[in-house]
Amino acid sequence: RTDLTVGLSGAGPKPGVKYRYKTLWGPNTSFRFSQRAQYDFDDGAFATTKLDIDYALSRRSLIRSQNRLLYGEKSDGAEWSSNIGVVRQWAVENGFERAAYLYAGVKGNTEPNSYRENYQVGLRLRAQAIREFLFFELEPTLNQRIDAPNLPRETAWAVEARVEFLLFD
Repeated sequence: RTDLTVGLSGAGPKPGVKYRYKTLWGPNTSFRFSQRAQYDFDDGAFATTKLDIDYALSRRSLIRSQNRLLYGEKSDGAEWSSNIGVVRQWAVENGFERAAYLYAGVKGNTEPNSYRENYQVGLRLRAQAIREFLFFELEPTLNQRIDAPNLPRETAWAVEARVEFLLFD
């Protein structure tokens, strides 16, 4: 599937194109690939590549691998991230979904120096509530990060809370 996209930011519209491919590799394994090219009036052209693989352990749990590569016209090298985790649907109440995602990941850069800027362990709790299209997420993470190569790593906790509206299925 290929789509024309328009994002919005403080710099104005971000026109782009996105290609998505999804298939089954077997009865328990799905594969998703997406490539997005976009133009930002401040940062120039950039591209994002994503590769996700899911392996179903049961009807309610799976192992998920997510990989992302971002390269921009005005960036130094590429930014990349990779994580692996276990997703488990842990309850269904009043027809609303609940799920947990326990994961570990790494994030890095390739230029001007190639290094891993962050190691992360996190837990994402997701709950559908009130309406079918409304989701709440809470995500605490433990990070081991550095701002530049050869600096000591710092430990930092983070907690993100999100509200998501699903407009299209």
